[in-house]
Amino acid sequence: MTAKTRAAVIGLGVGMAHAKGYQANSSAELIAVCDIDPVRLRERGDLLGVPREMQFRDYNEMLKLPEL
Repeated sequence: MTAKTRAAVIGLGVGMAHAKGYQANSSAELIAVCDIDPVRLRERGDLLGVPREMQFRDYNEMLKLPEL
């Protein structure tokens, strides 16, 4: 079995389409999201099922994840 490609999305405006695309792809796994708007981050991160600890306001912090 091939390992899934782990993905993160920066920006949950137009980026929601990318996030949903990763979720629809059986070869990919959406593991983190980032947005500077805290309300949009929580609403859309939760809607996507991304755990709160994997929702970031600073993309630099998100990109430090060893999982990516």
